[in-house]
Formats: sequence, structure tokens, C-alpha cells
Amino acid sequence: MSTWVISLLVILVAIPLIFMGLGDYQSPSKTYAMKINDQLITNSQLDQEIYQYKQALQENFGGQIPPIYTDTFIRQLTINYMMRSILMDQMSKKIGLVYHNDSILENIYNTSAFRDEKGFNNNLYKSQLFRLNTTPEAYERYIYQKGIKDQLQNSITETSLFTKLEKKNLSKYRFQQRDISYKIIEKSSFDKNIDITEKELIEYYESNKNMFIEPLSAQFSYIDISRDEIISNITITDEQIMRFYKDGLVNGDYKISNKYEINHIYLDDNDESKRLIEEIQSNLKSGKSFESISENYPVSQESKSNNGYMGTFIREDLPSYISQELSKLKIGEISEPIYSKNTVHFIAIKNIIKGKEIPLNEVQSQIRETLKREKGMRKYFDILDEVNNSIYSGENDIEYFSQLTGQSIKLSAYITVDSGAGVFKFQHVRDEVLNKSVMNDGNISEPIFVDDNRFLVAKTKNITDKSQISFEESKPVIKKILIQELSQKKMADYTENYRNDLNAGIEDPDESFKDFIGTFDSTNINQEYLDVFFNSNPSLGYQFKRLNNNSIILFIIKSINLPSSISSNDNYLDFMTFSRNTLSESDFSEFYRNFMNNSEIELDEDNRIEN
Repeated sequence: MSTWVISLLVILVAIPLIFMGLGDYQSPSKTYAMKINDQLITNSQLDQEIYQYKQALQENFGGQIPPIYTDTFIRQLTINYMMRSILMDQMSKKIGLVYHNDSILENIYNTSAFRDEKGFNNNLYKSQLFRLNTTPEAYERYIYQKGIKDQLQNSITETSLFTKLEKKNLSKYRFQQRDISYKIIEKSSFDKNIDITEKELIEYYESNKNMFIEPLSAQFSYIDISRDEIISNITITDEQIMRFYKDGLVNGDYKISNKYEINHIYLDDNDESKRLIEEIQSNLKSGKSFESISENYPVSQESKSNNGYMGTFIREDLPSYISQELSKLKIGEISEPIYSKNTVHFIAIKNIIKGKEIPLNEVQSQIRETLKREKGMRKYFDILDEVNNSIYSGENDIEYFSQLTGQSIKLSAYITVDSGAGVFKFQHVRDEVLNKSVMNDGNISEPIFVDDNRFLVAKTKNITDKSQISFEESKPVIKKILIQELSQKKMADYTENYRNDLNAGIEDPDESFKDFIGTFDSTNINQEYLDVFFNSNPSLGYQFKRLNNNSIILFIIKSINLPSSISSNDNYLDFMTFSRNTLSESDFSEFYRNFMNNSEIELDEDNRIEN
């Protein structure tokens, strides 16, 4: 379980990478960063992934990457993610799993967040992705990665077993009852009777003058160009939609593929298995079921686990050696032996769910949005080119750029290096407009990209120099700071001494202590208290924790009672579901780890992953 949790945390920390995908950059390089079995990743590919990851982090954190994301840390996360993605792709291909474009589209079209009462809504789709800070292209790559992982995971974890003894032991400790005595010590009671002298205020001010500086600030005239806004203003005619739809029909874009429900077994192909292959073929053709063959013959472990049943797929989602054979078969007909590398397969079609042509009225809004996006993106990049050309030719008039782009001139609030509102809340935008060329020389800025869909050009309107805030102006803030520091220290000293006296038997708990007897699911007490009670060591006697509201909880765990039986309520069912999922994830992690250990993985010295 711990291994699975660690693997999951690596994926969660590296979540921006999921939206990047693994690019096939084909960049020339004399050396490679890593080799996974027969697949090479060049240094240029790795560097590109690292660059894209940094870009995603900057967007997610408002233009500034947190200090925890050092270059070494980012490099290791990127290598980890690329290695895991490649290994999972290789694992999927080895057991005959692929994920086709039609499956990606079906997933997107059937996602409730992208649908309204009329069905799939392309505008809703784009707006939801915008909130996630990603693009349709990146999201589709994410769906592909998730689809491959889910297919692979389901093929492995559906056979995970959860014993009665495991259920009993896990649930017994999960639903334990604790007997607690506790007291809440409020910070507000220590705020009183704290006197701060004028001398202390002055000393603090003189020692921390740099805290009380009004920074340099500036106000800007700017033009904001949004790709999404341009796209939304594009007009598409019914004639253009019909022409696009007819072209799509010719290309097969608006036909739902047939789905095939398939029986399937496979086994090793070697000299010893020739007779066995003939016997299996004869039995299948004489009417024996795939389930019976999987039970009575030494076929693959996966065939036995699935009882000779493969599932329902579109042809394009299957390996070519399977999909080609499907086109030759009728329902119920047994295939000839299908040879692939060191394995031989038998399949039969149980059922075919016929595809159909999608009528125009179901895709009209989607086509309209596609055309708007194509025309809008061309217009956006044309505007960007015109702006760049004008700036490079020496044009420095903000009114000129307003006429050129068709956008009104906006006036920002005053911004500083550390703060700004609206589009200037992003650190990288503030860094660009506050540089010397724009601030001191009075030039219009080059295009500043807020994100992939938006840029602005700006010119300085007003500048206010930085200045020292006077002691009198700073005094109220300093007083609050000192009172806060002193009251917290007094509260901590009091609680620590009280705790020590209680544990030493010098003092008895006073009348303000309260009793609690219950489980982690109790609803008659603050959830934050429960988190403290059920995540603390019961052998430490009296102990205390600081709460989110700056108060302190002082408590003792008097006893723990393990239940003899547990009612099957929602909490129990949720916990059992979580436990089963954890077990299946652990099985999947074990399978992945075995595959990785049996793979040939080479990393150059600069890319070795630290344990």
C-alpha cells in the first residue's frame, strides 16, 4: 500500500505534465537522455518536456514557480513521468491494448460537464477547459493517457481479492472508539493586559524599517487582446457549416464505428504448443465455449482470468492483427489461429453493435464552434503579427495600436513589483511592464503573453517613486504585530507548563475540560478536533496541538475501544470501497513494478533519478 501511495503522490505532484503529453520532437541529438527497452528519448526531447512543465507551473502559480520546484526537482519529476508513461504504453501494447481517437471523442462527448440539455456543447467544453488552464489539444492527450492507464489497470485489478480477515482487521481499527478529555485555550484571553511601550514601538520600527516602505508604483495604458474573445465574435454562416459537414461525411468524420463484443484466448507459440493449438482450434470449431477452453487448457493467465472474454471494442482500438481478422468473421464464427510475435490468438465475435451516420443537427453547433475557432485563431495570430511589425518599425503610439487591433485602451490601477490587480496580478506580466525600457524610456512594450490565449501591449502613464512610511503611520500596524507575538508566546508558555504539571501529577484538570467518547465519524464535535484526536499517539499522556484559528487544544486519550461488530452504514461501505480500490491499486503497482524491473532502462549520468 505504501508503494502505491508514493507512486500516486508522484503523479499528483507532476500533474501539469499530464496535460503536456509526450511529444515526438524528432530533434537530432548525439546522445540520448534515456533508453527504455527499444525506445530512445533524446536530450532535446527531455529538455522540451522540462520547458513545457515549467511553463505549466508558471501558469498554475500566477507566473512565479514556487521555490520547492528546483531545477533538479523538476528534472527528476519529468524523467519519472516520461518513464512511467512510456512503460505503461509498452505494457498496454504487449497485452494488445490501444486507445483510438474515436474512443477519445466518445469520452469527451459523454462527459456530463461538457453537455447541456441538447447534448455535447462545444462552448461549454472550451469554457470548462479554460477554467482548468488547458487547451482541447492538451486535454485530448490527457484522455489518451488516462484511457491507456484505465484499460491496463482494469485488465489487471479486476481479479484482486479482499479476504474476510482483511476486512475485519482493517474495519476494526478504522471504526475504533476513543475516550478523550480536552480543553480549548483561546488566544483572545491572552491579548488582554499586554502593554506595548512607545520605546518598544520605536525600536521595532527602527529595526524593521524595510518593512514599512511604500514601493515604487506605476500606472499603465494598455490594450488587452484575447483569443477567446476574438473567436466568440466570429460569425459563421449555415452555408459554411453545410460545406464543412459534407466534407466530413466524405472523410468518415461523422460516422460512429461499429462495436464488436469479442471472445478471445491466447497462448504461447512454440514447438511444444503446435499440437495444443490444433486441439484448441478443433474444440472451438466443434462448439466448445471459450470459457471452457480457458478453464481446461494451459492458455495465458489473462485468458483464464477473463474466462475467454475480451470485451467490447471498436476495430480501431484493437491491434492490427486482431482488427484485420474481425473483418473476415461473421457472428459466432471461430477465427483461424492468429500469430503475433511469440503468441497465437483465437477470437470470435459474440455480437456487433452497428454504428450509424451522425445527422447534421447533432453536430451543427460543434461544427460552428470548430469553424469559429479556426477563423478566430487565424485572426488572433494576424493581429499579433501586425502588432509585432508595427513595434519593430518604431511605432510608439498606444492610440495607433488601439485602432490597429480594434480594442479600446484600458487604464490599470497602480501596480508594484509585488502586487497588481486584473491582468497585472501575474508576476511575469508585472516584470515585463516594470522593466527599464517601458518604465524609464517611455516605450510601448512588446507583446506580453498573459497565457497561450491572451496578450497585451502597455505604455507607462504615471510613476510614483518609493518612499519610507513614517513611524506615526506605521504605529498601529506595529502595535498589532507585537501584541500578536506576545500573546502567542504567553499562550504557548502557559499551555506547555500546564501540560507538564498535568503529566507530573502536580495539578488536576480544571472544570473547563470536556469529555468526548466517539469515533472518527462522530458529528457532535468539530471535525478539526477529531483529526487531532485520531491522529495522535495515545501513549503520550496530556498533549496539545495548535488549531487553525490560533487557539490550542489540550487533551488526553484516556482509552481506545475496538468494536466487536460494525453496522453496514454509508461510512462502512465507503471505507470498504476505498480499501478494495487500495488493494487493486497495489496489485497494479506490483504489476507495473515487475514490468519495470524486467525492462532495460538506461539513463545517462546527468539524468539518474535519486532514490
